[in-house]
Amino acid sequence: MDKKRVVIIGGGLGGLQCGCILAKNGYNVTIVEQNKLLGGYIQSYKRGKHILDTGFHYIGALDEGKPLNKIFGYLGLLDLPWLRLDNDIADEVIIGDKSYYYASGIEKFGESLKKQLGEFYEEIDEYCRLLNEVKQQIVPSLRRNDPSELFSSEYYTTPAYQYLKNKIKDPLLIEILSGASLKMELDPEKLPLYIFAQVNSAFIQSGWRIKGGGQQIAERLSENIKNNGGTVITGCKVKELLDKDGVVTAARLENGSIIDGDFFISNAHPSNTLDLVKENKLIRNLYRKRVKNLANTGGMFTVSLLLKEGSIKYQNYNIYKHKEKSSWDNSFSDKKNGVSSVMVSFLPPEDDSEYTRIVDILTPMQMSEIEEWKDTSLFKRGKDYEKFKLDKAYECIDFISDRLPGLKDSIEKIYTSTPLTYRDYCGIEDGSAYGIRKDCNNLMLTMLTPKTPIPNLFMTGQSLMIHGVLGVSMTAIMTCSELLDKENLLADIGF
Repeated sequence: MDKKRVVIIGGGLGGLQCGCILAKNGYNVTIVEQNKLLGGYIQSYKRGKHILDTGFHYIGALDEGKPLNKIFGYLGLLDLPWLRLDNDIADEVIIGDKSYYYASGIEKFGESLKKQLGEFYEEIDEYCRLLNEVKQQIVPSLRRNDPSELFSSEYYTTPAYQYLKNKIKDPLLIEILSGASLKMELDPEKLPLYIFAQVNSAFIQSGWRIKGGGQQIAERLSENIKNNGGTVITGCKVKELLDKDGVVTAARLENGSIIDGDFFISNAHPSNTLDLVKENKLIRNLYRKRVKNLANTGGMFTVSLLLKEGSIKYQNYNIYKHKEKSSWDNSFSDKKNGVSSVMVSFLPPEDDSEYTRIVDILTPMQMSEIEEWKDTSLFKRGKDYEKFKLDKAYECIDFISDRLPGLKDSIEKIYTSTPLTYRDYCGIEDGSAYGIRKDCNNLMLTMLTPKTPIPNLFMTGQSLMIHGVLGVSMTAIMTCSELLDKENLLADIGF
């Protein structure tokens, strides 16, 4: 019996995970990625002999028995060179000139904060209860027949910031608990409590880096797909999805070739996915307009510093630094307000030295800050753009220098990335860091499920339900469950 054919558009993490799952389950998988490198935000790149990461810096909840550990085990990723962050200090949160430390493990995290602060015991316990409860909901949420059923939960309909203000009376404690949340866009009116709590819960459970760059994840998934008879095509763009009587029958590539399929999964942005379907009687103009009008989250400005040998010691934790004003405002920093929040990540030394050679500094950046260059292409943005990036880089370096004495004198080279870089190198709409902006006031409009109006076209990736590695992994399972027996798949994963 011939295998069912699945064509996956986009080789980002979600597309690769779907390809790996379906190939393991007997489908004939073809992945088409428009860029030369697979992986999207988990891409790595080389400068000289040094490997730098694009958007992947660390992940959470990879401990044995945790959901991501089970998913990565099923996908054959656990034997990659993972490095667990420190137990006692996984994250350092600096507010003004005062540091607070996140320990690994929800219970230990709570007890550590109580000792540091000497008060707020009941409020810290309430926050830890939330983190534990959301952690327990991950597997049940995967078992739901219709993911949109989740949208009625108060965890989705409540703004995260409103919850914090209602439960936690001290503004400083709110800042401390939100201080490591540059892993999402802190919109005080729209960010659903579930997203805030799940992302933070995963990283507080445990944090993990990978030696040698996130590209290894993409390469391993690609290798597994090929070993199961699949095909991975890079450097070639899908130009159009062809259909007959409303059902997609083939993908036309930019080189003119056509790939027939029985099912199609798009890891592209939902708006770009609909652009591939030129005319289809099942996609109403109202649906197209709805998806086209969805706002994307902002992006990140990244400063990757190549340091002189033996200058800065490797630190097995992350640093988050904020100005005194609320970190819930800092997600929307712009050119006028300057740098208000940064995350600092240290790349593990590949030679096991006690010194790192690469330090990354990340700060939120809205497209409005680079509006004048949005219609330009790679290498054609001019000297003003290069000056803007270098000035911004030094602003970030100055912002963190009091925490890392000698950093400026230790710099050998500076590499920078703006949302335009992510847009053009990784094919990410608007260079958005977290996909479509989810709005707890309009969940049915802003949170998409894998199904589309076309019965054999599905979507996956960070713009659907939840962003981040765990969120994208969960969405990939939801997408594949449209083609596989869900309970059998969850059992095979270990849920």
